[in-house]
Amino acid sequence: MNVLYIWAHRVLSFSDRVQLSAHHHGAAELVIALDRPFATVLKDGRTLTSGSLLIPAGVQHQNTYADATSAVFYFDSEGRDHRRLVGAMTPDESGVYQGLPCERRVRETLICVAGDLPDSQTTDQWVETALFGSNPPIHKSIEPRIAKVTAMIKSDYSQNFSVSDLADAVHMSHSRLLHLFSEQVGIPIRKYRAWLRVKRASQLYLQGHSFTHAAHATGFSDASHFTKTFQKLFGTQPRKLLSRGCVIF
Repeated sequence: MNVLYIWAHRVLSFSDRVQLSAHHHGAAELVIALDRPFATVLKDGRTLTSGSLLIPAGVQHQNTYADATSAVFYFDSEGRDHRRLVGAMTPDESGVYQGLPCERRVRETLICVAGDLPDSQTTDQWVETALFGSNPPIHKSIEPRIAKVTAMIKSDYSQNFSVSDLADAVHMSHSRLLHLFSEQVGIPIRKYRAWLRVKRASQLYLQGHSFTHAAHATGFSDASHFTKTFQKLFGTQPRKLLSRGCVIF
C-alpha cells in the first residue's frame, strides 16, 4: 500500500511492513494500527506496543511495522490537531501519548480510505470527523511577528534566510525570535523549516521531478543533503518511502 495525502497542515500515509531506524520528526506523528498493534522503541530503550500512539515533534523513537499495517498522520506544528489530541490521551514518561479515545472509529475510517481512495477533500472531511467528531479544532492565529516569519519561510523554500535575516524582518533580536518561535510554534525554527522543505521536496519528487531538482528547489544544497535530512526525520532513505508508484492526493 503506497498512498499519500498532503494537506495544508496534515499529511496521511500508510506504512505496510516497514522497518525504520531511530528518528525524530519536525511534526507531530499519530500512528494508528490497521490490522494489529505495532511496536515503538523509545529513546530510553523501552518498547511500547500500541494500537495508537501520538509522538510530539522532536521526540526520538523507532516504529516497527514489520508485521503490521498502520496509518500515519503528520501534523504541522502550527496546526492545532496534535494539541487537541494530547489532552485526550495518556502521557508516557518518554513524552509520547497512548490511547486515542476514538481509535476504533478512526481505524474504521482509515480502512475505508485505504480501500476506496476517495479524493483529497472527501478524505480530509472523513478524517476530521473521525478524529474530532462534530467539534473540529480551531486553527488559532499565532503572534503576528511569528506568523510573518512562517510566511517568509513558506514563500520560497529555496531561500536560505538566516535567523538574523528573519529577526531583522520582524524587528526582533536573534535570541528573542528563537524563544518566541519555539513558544508559539512548538519547535525550533531550523527543525520547522527542515520539515517543510522535506515535505515539499517529497511532493515535487512524486510529481515527477528528480531528487536533484526537488532538493535545489527547496533549499537543499544537493540530493545528498536532502537524503540525509529525510533519513534523520523519517528513519529511512527517501527512495524506500517515496515510490513513483505512490498514489498522491
